[in-house]
Amino acid sequence: MATHVKKFDVCLVDDPGGVIAVVIVQGEIYLDLPSILVIPLIAADSPLVIEEINPVFELAGRRLALKPEQTAGISPSQLGQKIASLAEQGLRVTNALDRLIAGF
Repeated sequence: MATHVKKFDVCLVDDPGGVIAVVIVQGEIYLDLPSILVIPLIAADSPLVIEEINPVFELAGRRLALKPEQTAGISPSQLGQKIASLAEQGLRVTNALDRLIAGF
């Protein structure tokens, strides 16, 4: 499990369904709750990527697409190694989630 995680940290996950990593989107004051809200990241070349809501990031030498439509709460024990932070691009993450919810 990743320790001392922060909002917008990117952690690896063990998922046979194709999720490579997740971005933590839960506010830092709530990170001690029993679950953490995350957005999955998948390979950017997946046919499941929709340009308007799935921004692509270069992380750890890979192009990964954000999948806000698969946002979920997971146990902190499911978080693997921290590989990056999207804090500097947090607005892109938030905008993708807002676009999905607002529908524009």
